[in-house]
Parts: sequence; structure tokens; C-alpha cells
Amino acid sequence: MSAMMNQAPVLPEAGGTALTAGTSSARFASMLEIDSLNFDLYEGTVVDPSDTRSIFLATDILRGIHAALSYEAGQAWTIVLYRCGFLWGQKTLRHFVRQSQGAFGAKFEQISVDVFLSNLITFMNFNGWGVLSIDMQRATTHGVLRMELRKSIFADALDHLRERVDFMVAGMLAGVFSDLSRASLACIEVSSSLTGGSNSVFLLSASERIEALRPALEGGADERELIELLCG
Repeated sequence: MSAMMNQAPVLPEAGGTALTAGTSSARFASMLEIDSLNFDLYEGTVVDPSDTRSIFLATDILRGIHAALSYEAGQAWTIVLYRCGFLWGQKTLRHFVRQSQGAFGAKFEQISVDVFLSNLITFMNFNGWGVLSIDMQRATTHGVLRMELRKSIFADALDHLRERVDFMVAGMLAGVFSDLSRASLACIEVSSSLTGGSNSVFLLSASERIEALRPALEGGADERELIELLCG
């Protein structure tokens, strides 16, 4: 995981302006705006500037998906959504690679960690998943990322539940960073606005380390205790 965290140099753009997280995010955001999408009413498709199809979902559809999965799979709905999210995250990273020249002004392999993370945050926000923040202070020392999601679409859609519900987002984050680092990583939601927290909080690390956390989480350990288990 440490290889993923190595900082690349700030890249100059053609006009001489440094490609920073801020300038890149603004450009990337413009590529995600609705005016940049191509709507084909005959084919029934919506395609972005990198020729990737997009879909629009209402929260009612998410409630319906949850209800159907709960009926068919019981509590395994959490595993199904996590796996779907993981695959979606892998595709999201490939999407970033395709967009890199237009969005970042450089090949994907050349961009800095700050630029990538800034655009991942922009992607999550513009696609309606929520407002993501990423804490990397333990990344190089302990191989742990802490991420927080405000205004979670799943917490909003499934607010009748009193449990953690952001399994798809956890899977997406695991898929993105697993492919990025070429390592087997996992992500777990440890706090939610539906369980008394302020927002959805995720911890990401090596798969076996995250799996080892589950008994403590199910036993009532809070975020601080879980981080101590990972970093102790």
C-alpha cells in the first residue's frame, strides 16, 4: 500500500500553470456536469465525454433495490452490495485512466496522489454518492486510510433503518484503491449517521486486517478502538 502513497511531482500544464489538485478538480468537475453529457433518446443512453455510459437513479430505486435484495438474500444484501461496489470501483479507476489526458492534462501514471484524491472526491460528489473526505495521516506509517462521507445517498435513502448501510460505497472505495495499489485491500464502514454517528466513516487497509476487525466492530467497538487495533 505504501507504493500507492508515494507523492509524484506537481506537473506543469502546457501553458506553464502547475497542475494542482484544485486546478485539476475544476477541470474534472466540468467534464461531469450535465451539460457535458450526450443524451441519446433513441438509444436510451447517457454518455460522458470519455464515452462512458451513465445512469440516473432516484432514492426510491435504491430503496427498491434494498427491499428486493433483503427479500431474496436476507442479511447477505450487505455482501451483494459490497461486491457490486467493488466491481464498480474497479471500473471507476479504469474510467479515470481513460479520462486522465483530458481531466488531468497528463498520463494517469504521472499524476500526484493529491491530484488523484481530489478528483476522486469530485467524482463521488458529482455522481451523488456524497461528500467524501480522505485522511491519509496513517497511510504510510500504518497502511490505513480513514474516509468520511457526508450526505450519504444510502443513508438518506435507507433512513428507516438503524444500521450501517454504505456497503456499496465501502466496496467502491476498496475496488478503487485495490486496483490503484495492485494489492488486496478491503474497506469497512465503522460509523454511520443511522447508528448515532455524524457521518459515514470508513477504514481501508489490507483485506486480512479489515476482516480481523469485524468481530470487534460487531461487538460494539467504536472508531477510536478500531483504529487502535489496526495501528497498535
